[in-house]
Amino acid sequence: MEHTSHSPSVDEKAVNTYDVEVVDSSSIERAAETRLLRKIDCYVLPLVTLVYWVSFLDRSNISNARAAGMVTSLKLGTYDFNIGACLYYVVYMCCEPFAGLLIKKYGFILVPISIFAFSSITLGTTWIQNKSQFFAVRCLLGLVEAFTMPGLSYMLSRYYRRHELAVRFGIFMLVAAGFSQAFGGLLSGALVKLGHIGSVTSWRLIFLVEGIITLGVAVVLLVMFPSDPTTTRLFNQAEKELARTRIEADSPPDSNQKEPINWPSIKQSLINLNMAAYCFMYITNSMTVQGLGIFTTSILQIIYPKASTEHIQFLSVGPQAVGAVIGIIGCWLAGRYRRQGYGVIFGAMLCLIAYIILIATPHSGAKYANVRFFALFIGTGGGYLYGPCILAWALSNASPDTMRSITGALVTGIGSFGSIAATWSYIATDAHTGYRIGNALNIAMGVTVVVVCSALIWYQKKENALRDAGGRDYRLEEPNPELLGRHHPAYRYTSEQTHLHALCCYAFAHRRSDFFSLSLADHNEADMTCY
Repeated sequence: MEHTSHSPSVDEKAVNTYDVEVVDSSSIERAAETRLLRKIDCYVLPLVTLVYWVSFLDRSNISNARAAGMVTSLKLGTYDFNIGACLYYVVYMCCEPFAGLLIKKYGFILVPISIFAFSSITLGTTWIQNKSQFFAVRCLLGLVEAFTMPGLSYMLSRYYRRHELAVRFGIFMLVAAGFSQAFGGLLSGALVKLGHIGSVTSWRLIFLVEGIITLGVAVVLLVMFPSDPTTTRLFNQAEKELARTRIEADSPPDSNQKEPINWPSIKQSLINLNMAAYCFMYITNSMTVQGLGIFTTSILQIIYPKASTEHIQFLSVGPQAVGAVIGIIGCWLAGRYRRQGYGVIFGAMLCLIAYIILIATPHSGAKYANVRFFALFIGTGGGYLYGPCILAWALSNASPDTMRSITGALVTGIGSFGSIAATWSYIATDAHTGYRIGNALNIAMGVTVVVVCSALIWYQKKENALRDAGGRDYRLEEPNPELLGRHHPAYRYTSEQTHLHALCCYAFAHRRSDFFSLSLADHNEADMTCY
């Protein structure tokens, strides 16, 4: 919890008028920054998207394998598939925070190494023969994939400024997740129709082909994956200095931009009201996204009971692809207008509508089949929208660097509780009801997200106002003020820094009366100078 008292001995005027980003941003050459940002978007962002694409492809292929007969082939019991899916997320959740710290210590090279490891495990899944081996490979996947999301989140927070994160998270998470699901569905349908490659048949083909594809990607990434922006071979010396300046522009004054791992920052990450809210909302998002990711084909088999396995695989493509487009557009709008919180609320509302449709319409019969199928589109889109908004919101408010490295790991790691819940909210014994338990649980959690998100927006607005009034200036008298990070009196939560506010400041500063006629260049300069 934040304290509200302050010491009158600090020069409040100096602190209150000190806008960290305005002062630091003034030293950045606009044209040079535009060129650097374009270079990052054209090189780093596609590689990050590719990593998450293969990660999500390997993570979600058991859904297609299940529809292709994996449960029967391995003689899995009623709950064994759910247990296997659950084991992955338990191990993943336990390992992610430590993975985030290891990546900060040893560098981003651990990300492509983890891709190579889980690609090998996916390939090995082709030849598993029983329940025990199924459980073992799921645990191993959880262990090695724990490096992926913390590494990608931390990397983006090192390359991009706070106001640039939301749309980039939307692009890399949604393009990767949505289109890996769509690609996986198309590939699985084609492989099932193919029948066999040599002695490998049915669901085993999915792991064989996808394992080979991701292994090839891993080899390429081991060579091409970038290091930290201040040391990468991608940048020349001038670009490295500019990248460092961009990071400093979003940090409190006199803070260490790459401080060693330290306990105060780790503790600040763990004991944090904002972090608790981010994690809870991400738990709910994971329940929706992972639930639909794993069980979309199972839900479609209930909606269209007479459809063939190949037809179900192809039907699963639509919700994922359209959902990704909805999510990208929503994330762009949330990032453009600095309203990640409202993006979360809107996405949660879409999910609520989808699950209300699923629970309110009869699950049997053809009359409402297409309506229920439509619900999968908006539910997937809503989940894809507000997950990246949560993660971008959390990372844009994470400082210093140790906290930034662990924030993505904590949010996604603790969020795995939702993934675990998802594996048990859609169980085979509830299929005859149209998975009523899972739908009802998602409705309840969606309502809670709206409430928690609204409360967090109010809290951050109140905290920013308090800092504007000098209510946190006493912190400058505490030991090690360079480690204050987000607690620094000059630091402001991004949920209340809007694009509209930036335009107003820009128009006033430049005496522009033609507010509604500002060009795109004016919009960009407003963002640069005010954020």
